Amino acid sequence: KIQLDTLGQLPGLLSIYTQISLLYPVSDPSQYPTIVSTFEQGLKRFSEAVPWVAGQVKAEGISEGNTGTSFIVPFEDVPRVVVKDLRDDPSAPTIEGMRKAGYPMAMFDENIIAPRKTLPIGPGTGPDDPKPVILLQLNFIKGGLILTVNGQHGAMDMVGQDAVIRLLSKACRNDPFTEEEMTAMNLDRKTIVPYLENYTIGPEVDHQIVKPDVAGGDAVLTPVSASWAFFTFSPKAMSELKDAATKTLDASTKFVSTDDALSAFIWKSASRVRLERIDGSAPTEFCRAVDARPAMGVSNNYPGLLQNMTYHNSTIGE
Repeated sequence: KIQLDTLGQLPGLLSIYTQISLLYPVSDPSQYPTIVSTFEQGLKRFSEAVPWVAGQVKAEGISEGNTGTSFIVPFEDVPRVVVKDLRDDPSAPTIEGMRKAGYPMAMFDENIIAPRKTLPIGPGTGPDDPKPVILLQLNFIKGGLILTVNGQHGAMDMVGQDAVIRLLSKACRNDPFTEEEMTAMNLDRKTIVPYLENYTIGPEVDHQIVKPDVAGGDAVLTPVSASWAFFTFSPKAMSELKDAATKTLDASTKFVSTDDALSAFIWKSASRVRLERIDGSAPTEFCRAVDARPAMGVSNNYPGLLQNMTYHNSTIGE
């Protein structure tokens, strides 16, 4: 068995799955059986090289006030694959329809194209039900297919899930794995980040320590009605956005990434809208997930959970 990363032990992560869907055009429908066969052979090859991908996440030592310790333990020989033929389903998307619509999230219904929902809702998602490390679903639609890969979030973050998918792709092509890839896939998760010696908890982790509820605390505002909205940025717009952000940097900041600029733009835009109904002195906080691999000197191919949050505070008016 493999003990999960320290960050992967968070109970909230152990009940959810992260989902990545990949789209492929298929011009000849007669190739679908070959696609399934190739995929299953690649998955078998991958599981033989990295057996834990066919395992499940299980917590041990749970007791009152103790969430226990979670491990990847043996489950099956090969991860489960669901194959759905949606070509005759009028509610299913088509490759051409998705392309024309710009691939909106509304066309990726997890109830249809995913082997499991993101949240533990529905049968088979109880605390005692198995939590496979990965689950996969091949969806045949008119003009192509959607491959959805679900990753158990305690076992991997999105960067780790990407590494797993890339190696699965190599296995499907029968390409050999490199020594570095195999080393990264099997790094000791328990010791990947060393503990600090003689550390005393300070204000730097205030955001990440759950505080007990206090009777008569701050009143909770009734949320206004809201709806989902999806928007895209062209490569040209992203480049212009970064250029604009770079020109306004203060002397203490040497560099911002495109993602930094986009994140700040979204935070600023959302805050501006709220000025219509919230006082400008009201506090606002922007929480952002970051990949800690580069900072910790860990391979980008490391498949575990090595992300954390950064927190930024301001007022709505600022």
